[in-house]
Amino acid sequence: MSNPDGFFVLRRKSNPEVEWPVYGTTEGGRATFMFKSRALAQRFADGKKLVDWEPHEFPKSQFKQWLEDNRLGGVTHIMPDPDPNAATPRYVPVETLIVAADLES
Repeated sequence: MSNPDGFFVLRRKSNPEVEWPVYGTTEGGRATFMFKSRALAQRFADGKKLVDWEPHEFPKSQFKQWLEDNRLGGVTHIMPDPDPNAATPRYVPVETLIVAADLES
């Protein structure tokens, strides 16, 4: 189910304090992913066999802060609702999403 008031990331089941997974991009950057629904997050985790990860919901009010924290941690791109079977993932620059979040607030 989609949540217009929030978003989902994957967090470790065994240690929820551990941040979400970060991957290298084809351009040499660092990316993580976000999902508009718990089902999409679970589909990705299952498809990538990330058995120790589970969907975690954040309220929409924390979206910009989550983006800024990722940027400060060296993440350059976000993969929105990635397809676990896609050969080439779609990346969106963190900066672009921060500007969009500013426009919404």
